[in-house]
Amino acid sequence: FLSSVIVIVLFLLSEEQIHRNNSFLRRYPHHPLTSLKGIPIQYNSYYIAGFSKGKIYLGNSTAPLHLLSVDTSLTNQKPIRIAIDGSKNYTFSSVKVSITDSVFYVSDGSIPIIYKGTTDFWKAKTFVKGKTNFSLHEPISNNEFVIRGNNENNGEHILGLIKKSSSLKINLFPNVLQKKIDGIFDTDGMLLYNEKLKKIIYVYYYRNSFVVADTDFNKIYNGKTIDTVSQVPMEFAYLKANSEKKFAKQPLMIQKYATTSGKYLFVKSDRLGKYEPEQMLSQASIIDVYDLEKQTYEFSFYLYHYKNEEVKTFKIYGRLLLGLTKNYLIISKLKTSYFKL
Repeated sequence: FLSSVIVIVLFLLSEEQIHRNNSFLRRYPHHPLTSLKGIPIQYNSYYIAGFSKGKIYLGNSTAPLHLLSVDTSLTNQKPIRIAIDGSKNYTFSSVKVSITDSVFYVSDGSIPIIYKGTTDFWKAKTFVKGKTNFSLHEPISNNEFVIRGNNENNGEHILGLIKKSSSLKINLFPNVLQKKIDGIFDTDGMLLYNEKLKKIIYVYYYRNSFVVADTDFNKIYNGKTIDTVSQVPMEFAYLKANSEKKFAKQPLMIQKYATTSGKYLFVKSDRLGKYEPEQMLSQASIIDVYDLEKQTYEFSFYLYHYKNEEVKTFKIYGRLLLGLTKNYLIISKLKTSYFKL
């Protein structure tokens, strides 16, 4: 009986730790952002594809060749149609548009292929047609991309580089992402590129850590967030005679979203720290700010809901914070007294 009681108590304590962690304390400065403003958007399938020359570009996951251009005053909108030259009737399944300066890329890692064009004409031509599939990618120069794919031997997540010069080179780096359970679900996360620092960043969903590497993966360090859960427990179910695996129960995300700008990493989390009121989660998202140069936690701020809708994704360009709720595009600014951009 005593053994059973101890097991039950330990289980309840572990559940409490998963949802609330009183072992860390956040610092909240006074209003590091200007107030939010926004405009309604027609579709909830939009994502932020990029920002260039004062224009915000929204991609559309259900209509992948259609973009929406919006100026920073949120008053002028313009639809854009991308033309693909020589698509060869590929069956696209996971198209993503990325815009950097005056260059845009259209990619689908399931084929795998990357098209390239300029924002002057919005016509893309085949730039890279490879043999290595990828699920995530980020351009790091005009002819180089960082990708996340799967190891052909065991299916585990792996990071790599695609370089296009006179020929196509693909280099994979199997030891960057650290396996703790299966190397697939436990290493799932977000792939980012920091233009200012020339750093590749990978933020794990289900553990309190992230990876920072240079563009050749020669120098790598593993950073820690202020949370203390090093790995969320996972339960799996198997389908089709054990050939297909999925979560039996959706585990809690330690990091729900991340972006980077300047010398900072911004991580969205709904994990409550010491003294934090639970009702705040119904009003705002918690954003933790890390200094990538000093490798330190700096402070946190509340990104308040807009018209009662949570800002699910956001990106930062200079001082501009651009975000998307279910039905709105929002914009705010970082205050220079708190951010050295």
